[in-house]
Amino acid sequence: MKSFVHQRYVTTTLADRFISPPVNTDPYGGYVRPARGGRILMGCETLDREEYRVTSTEFEMSQLTTPSRVRTDCCQRFADFVPALADANWESERVGLLSFSVDGEPVLGPVPQLPGLFVAGSFHSGGFSYNPVAGLFLAEYVVDGRTSLDISAFAPQRFLDKPADIERHLARTVTQRHTVTTWVRRRGS
Repeated sequence: MKSFVHQRYVTTTLADRFISPPVNTDPYGGYVRPARGGRILMGCETLDREEYRVTSTEFEMSQLTTPSRVRTDCCQRFADFVPALADANWESERVGLLSFSVDGEPVLGPVPQLPGLFVAGSFHSGGFSYNPVAGLFLAEYVVDGRTSLDISAFAPQRFLDKPADIERHLARTVTQRHTVTTWVRRRGS
């Protein structure tokens, strides 16, 4: 997996309520969605940022930082689509890591080589969408030993057939823009 720093911001309560479905869009380099209490949640990609490698078991998310210009840049990208961001005040800012697998798809299921270990990861910024169903599928694996739908396309063992490709991918340090572009190209978008 490759991980990249990602920022998420929440506005204070807006005078006019923001009504929109959640929007996750590559052209804007991020996503927005209504948040509780008349707020907006905005997530921003930092496309030219290098991969972030966690090198210690002592790592904590609080060690991550992001330049203040990132929020300003993201607001400008969304300005035409979400005019309310131009005058918004910000209540909170969170910095975390987005993870991508070698093929850009989530990793979900049991690890055959380690009985009892189940993995759910590499959801990149799709966690809002994937996490509820991923939890359901993991629960089905644990309780029933199988899932109600075929999710073998996300199985961890799919990487075992191509160790050389994976080693080359993991050895390269690439920017988030490269990883996202490769992922979109592979999906045929």
